[in-house]
Amino acid sequence: MNSHERLKQAVEHLQNENPDLRHQHIMKEMGYASVHYLSDVMNGTKPITPKFLGRLVRIGINKEWVSKGKGNMITDKKNMARPFSRIKDVDKAIMAVAKHLAEIEAARTKRPVADCLADILLAIL
Repeated sequence: MNSHERLKQAVEHLQNENPDLRHQHIMKEMGYASVHYLSDVMNGTKPITPKFLGRLVRIGINKEWVSKGKGNMITDKKNMARPFSRIKDVDKAIMAVAKHLAEIEAARTKRPVADCLADILLAIL
């Protein structure tokens, strides 16, 4: 198994442990803006850089395991769960704010709330 395959396995493990976890959550916790970068690294179209390896610890993945296959895949289960433990709460809060903003925008523009909500959600994704 190569490093890209090990990374993919580790990310899948994180997602199995945290069913609501998405690539965007992982990349945000690692300090990256692009969601696609993770997919590109996992499928081998982008290299696994030393910087990327160093940031894996933020989500509880052992960089030595990814790069060399040595040690345990997960460095610390507590560290792994910490960043993602409140994803549902944050997603609900974002949705509540988006709905509120959509209602305000709908009243202002006389457009349907659903259309305004769709525009807001597309803008933040």
